[in-house]
This record gives sequence, structure tokens and C-alpha cells, in this order.
Amino acid sequence: MISELNSLVARAGFYHFGTSRVVFASLLGAVSLGLITYLVFGIYAFGLAVTVLSLLAIIEFLRIRAASRYRRMLDAWPAVFELTQSGYAASIPLIEQVEEIQNSGPKQLQESFSALRSKIEVEDEEQALDWFRLTMANRYGDFYALLNLLSLNFGLSGQVGSWSDLANQSRMSLQRENEISSRHNWSMAIAKFGLLAPWLIVLLLIQRPEGLSSYQSATGNQVMLLALVISVVAYVVTDRIGRVKQRSRVFDAAE
Repeated sequence: MISELNSLVARAGFYHFGTSRVVFASLLGAVSLGLITYLVFGIYAFGLAVTVLSLLAIIEFLRIRAASRYRRMLDAWPAVFELTQSGYAASIPLIEQVEEIQNSGPKQLQESFSALRSKIEVEDEEQALDWFRLTMANRYGDFYALLNLLSLNFGLSGQVGSWSDLANQSRMSLQRENEISSRHNWSMAIAKFGLLAPWLIVLLLIQRPEGLSSYQSATGNQVMLLALVISVVAYVVTDRIGRVKQRSRVFDAAE
């Protein structure tokens, strides 16, 4: 689980803080909040529930941020394709095109193209492109690598028009995907937020002395633990059912 959290933190863009530090801070914050809840209300099951629900909220936040960051990176590709089209139209060598994208291309991808440029300087261009598409791990990175490999092996005949078509098609495709993703994200957010409703009711009930004493009993704690298990299972099921299948990559067969 810790390794998955580290990966999620990195994909969310917090790697520069140190993934282990962010994970530790998240765990510490969730446990601290649960402990405070227990000390305030004296219900150990409620303290445990707050800890678990806080962790789920952190995971959900990281997932949303990671998906948003990934989407912003995808949205930058049409501009890359247009820059590449202009480069090939002017018969500019590949490494100079990569350097141009590194310096003046979309900011989301400048770091990746900087790494590609470094690879091209020390390795064969085909090997560098193959490494690049594995590193990017998305279908637009595959398209970029594939068309460049075709250009290297078969010349530029027809390639300029292919880059133009790719830029236009990818822009329209991303626009449709963004519309679908926006509707889906709202639906999933409402569904997952609904899982908090029973716990908000519990929080209201324990404000009254009779409700607090009822939940502080052994039976009350057992009921709350059962409710926590049901909430976690419902979250996992909702998350799995609500996942949208990603479009296949160009090189899936080679993965």
C-alpha cells in the first residue's frame, strides 16, 4: 500500500517534496485527526473511522490531482505536433526540433523533451525515441515516437501532412474526452461524497448526551465499526464500477 501511495504522490506532482515525506505526513495527519476525535468524544470506533475516512479523502485528492495533471499533459500534445510539423516542413533535424520544444514548447512537456534531447545526444535516435514512448506511457507519446521513426526510416514524404492531421485529430479527440471526463467526474464526486452522509448524521447524534453515551457503549462501537467496513467496501466498489476505460495505446501489443 505504501508503494502505491508513493506512486500516487509522484503522479500527483508532489515528488519534489519527497514522496515518502508526503506519504508520512498524510498518514500522520490522518492518525492525529482520528486521535483528536477519540479524545474529544471518547468513542474509539469513531476515532478509527475518522482516521480511515481521512486517508480515503487524501487518496481521492491525490487521484483527482494526478488525473488533472495527466490531462493537462495530454492537452499539450497538439501543440507539440504542430511544432514538429513546422520543423519537418523546414527540414530541421530531429534533435533541433526536440530542443525547440524543450525551450519554447508547452511547459507541461518541456522537462520530458529535455530528457529526450539528452538521450539523443548519447544514444541512437531510434533507441531514444523508444525510451521516450515508454517513459511518456500515453498514446500521444506513442504517436510522436511512431511518426518520427517512420520519418527516420522512410524519409519525409507525406510526413508533414501526417503531423498536421495528427494535430487536428488529437485536438478534437481531447476536446471530446474532456467533456466526457468532466461529466463523469461530477457523477463520481457526488456518489463518493454520499458515503459521508451517515457519518455526518453520527456527528450530529453524538452532540446530544444520550446519543454520545449510546455510541460510547460496546454495542455502539461495534455498530460503528460495522458501518466503517460497509463504507470502505462501498467506496472501493463505487471506485471500481466508476472507472472509465482508457483508450488503448498504439504500442499496447509491445507492452
